[in-house]
Amino acid sequence: MSPAGGPASENSAGRFGRLHLALVGASLFSLLNTGAFTGIIPYCVAELGQHQSHGAWMNGEFFAAQALGMLLANPFAARIGALRLFLWAGWATALGAFLCAAAPGFVFFLLARILLGAGGGVLILLSQLLLFDEYRPSLRPLAPLLWAVIAIVPFALGPLFGGWLEEWWGREEASWRLWFLLDGIVLFLCTVEVRRLLVPRPPTRPESSFDWIGFGLLAAALFSLQTALDMGDDYDWYNSSLLNGLVGVALLAFTAFLGWELQAREPLVKATLFLRPTFTVGMVCLCGGFLLFYGLWSLLLVRLQSVWGYGPWLGGLVMLSLAVGAFPSSLWSARAVTWRQNRFLLAGSLLLFAGFAFWTSYYNIHHRRNLWLEFAGPQLLEGIGLGIFLAPATNFLSQGLSPKNQAMAIEIAGSFRVAAQGWASLLLGTILYRQAAFHKRRLVEWLPSSHPLFDELHAGLRGEGIGWDLGLRLLDREALAQTQVLAFEDLFRVAAWGFLLLAALVLLCPAPAASRNGESPGTERREREEGS
Repeated sequence: MSPAGGPASENSAGRFGRLHLALVGASLFSLLNTGAFTGIIPYCVAELGQHQSHGAWMNGEFFAAQALGMLLANPFAARIGALRLFLWAGWATALGAFLCAAAPGFVFFLLARILLGAGGGVLILLSQLLLFDEYRPSLRPLAPLLWAVIAIVPFALGPLFGGWLEEWWGREEASWRLWFLLDGIVLFLCTVEVRRLLVPRPPTRPESSFDWIGFGLLAAALFSLQTALDMGDDYDWYNSSLLNGLVGVALLAFTAFLGWELQAREPLVKATLFLRPTFTVGMVCLCGGFLLFYGLWSLLLVRLQSVWGYGPWLGGLVMLSLAVGAFPSSLWSARAVTWRQNRFLLAGSLLLFAGFAFWTSYYNIHHRRNLWLEFAGPQLLEGIGLGIFLAPATNFLSQGLSPKNQAMAIEIAGSFRVAAQGWASLLLGTILYRQAAFHKRRLVEWLPSSHPLFDELHAGLRGEGIGWDLGLRLLDREALAQTQVLAFEDLFRVAAWGFLLLAALVLLCPAPAASRNGESPGTERREREEGS
């Protein structure tokens, strides 16, 4: 991109700093629409008059739209120009944020979240592209380090920022609406600043075609599956014709999508990439690992408030030690170059996630002896794993590809990872609900109404001047909270075994040909590009 102010401004450090701030701000606030908002979802759901189970809908539909927006970014940038598309996406995302802030009801809010997600997906990718074009060649190696840190901010610092807004402005509608208002203002100002500092270049492929049929089929599959997952626990997975229909539409659309992509001249997703073991294993580990991470992260953040009585600020503090481990490790892992290095870093990060999950599964959240301090160790371990995870996973799956295929592989990986985030809370939440019901049943079987313990409890309550009805309500509340603790322990142990299986999959994956033969990655890339 060329500067709007001519040659004199091109060398201006002030101009570069403002452009840097505007592009990073646009990307960061698009990402914070998950991290900062997740912690205050319980209050938003309540104010919009919905059950807490509908909170996952707000992020689920958002992630589906964001995944599709990320797939749109590069093809449309080639057709109409990166800057023009960035500006359109910036206006749309800011509008989506303002509509969320003004939403009068739940359905309106969901539609605004979809607009916010689609525009944000485009902004996340194009911010990196526009900023990379402005870097001098000597500074370009620093770009991966910058974006590695930005990708972690929503999970490390987002809950703290959202919790501060919630508690500072009170637990009423003003707090979550304020977040979207602030988000819309920042995105609008960033877009205005980018428009002022840059002028568009001609598009690189103005006559290129876009795979509208493939995009439509994938959108139908993603939104049908996401809606079915959103509704699953509320509408009974096994006894709802509506859910069966949505899942059927998703399967049919995805099958048609695969068939179309295999014969399309310019496919939206190059399905033949999945014939490479490293790409397939890398995608499974990236999407599966992030699904488990994000599901545990979001469920813990929300349940700390809705079940165990933590405030939003205290819930954000629980996640703060994650930042201490995540930021330094992300800077270190982004420097890994060879496939062997990325392989062992990816496996190591999954093992760290497994250690975090096992460790957390043995902590009784209900007692909260030292509030958030007892979480510091597990969260630090999780933060180190998160910092290491993203860059090696992306490098692992794209190793040995031609430059063209490598760009497409990274784009597909980012999009599908975001889609997996939308499934995370719902799939893991289903395990949590079912395990909680299991432990409730076990508790009833172990403690029937004729149990002698009730006689002792009755006598103790009478001695304290507490009526039996009130005592039973207090006991019931404590029992329900304890079943949630036991269900959480089960969930974290299941996730830990999932991380271990993914780590084993990485270690068993065969190396690409270039790595086995001792050739440089560039050799195989050139050969594959000539073959394609």
